[in-house]
Amino acid sequence: MLQHLWRLDWLIALVAAIWIMQLINIILKYRLNGSFGLRPRQTKGLIGIAAMPFLHGNVAHASANTYPLVALGALMGLGDEANLAAASVFIVLAGGTAVWLFARNALHVGASGLIFGWFGYLLARAVVDANFQSFVTATVVAFSYGTLVWGMLPRDGRVSWEAHLFGALAGAAAAYVLHA
Repeated sequence: MLQHLWRLDWLIALVAAIWIMQLINIILKYRLNGSFGLRPRQTKGLIGIAAMPFLHGNVAHASANTYPLVALGALMGLGDEANLAAASVFIVLAGGTAVWLFARNALHVGASGLIFGWFGYLLARAVVDANFQSFVTATVVAFSYGTLVWGMLPRDGRVSWEAHLFGALAGAAAAYVLHA
């Protein structure tokens, strides 16, 4: 197992980038969110499709996303390294584009779209692959993070449930596209 931990360097770099951006955003009084956050159906908001996972509303938001990002990212990296980059890019671009097209008019920031995307990917991969390893991974994900499904419902106006929903759908689509 230890010889495989080097495969998680990308995850350490991703988490570090999120926290570096968080520190910069604090110093700049969160002006990065206004400049680079996703704003649906606004040309200026298009950059947010790619930037959204790196920007967060506050330290609590970044903290809340860090643990599931690490846990699900590790499962992605250790279980499907060959498709990790393609799946992640697909999730961010497809999920973010759907948020830009269909979400309510609000500022959308945070890595939760990617988190929900990995959640959807890991569950859907078990169905598409129909092998033991994917099934075990999906079972662990379902038991550990099954309550994420509630985050896909419009319950709190401060939470981008749209990023959660479209991220999960993009993840499931990525599993189908990459494994069908």
